[in-house]
Amino acid sequence: MKRLGDIVLGCILIIVGIIVGLNLFNITNIDLFFDGWWTLLIIIPSIVVIIAGKHKVDGIVGLVVGVILLLVCQNVVSEETVIKIAIPLIIVALGVCILIKSLT
Repeated sequence: MKRLGDIVLGCILIIVGIIVGLNLFNITNIDLFFDGWWTLLIIIPSIVVIIAGKHKVDGIVGLVVGVILLLVCQNVVSEETVIKIAIPLIIVALGVCILIKSLT
């Protein structure tokens, strides 16, 4: 599996290098950085964790958080809506965790 990761990383770096080079010579004008590009630093590792099968719950939580942040950065969802939904969900999730822990 590590070898596949190295191959993917190598291909990504080659593509990014070509795009940067073409942009520097004014052949293309491809913008690699979009609003919320940094959320990919949350989303991609979360997907890898889910696929690897280790700590799937952590991966799913990271993926959901990353996607929500990306949607907010792209102005698809407002911050107010996310807060209105997230706060009750967090409180309910904590309550469920406490109940499960006390029952087992």
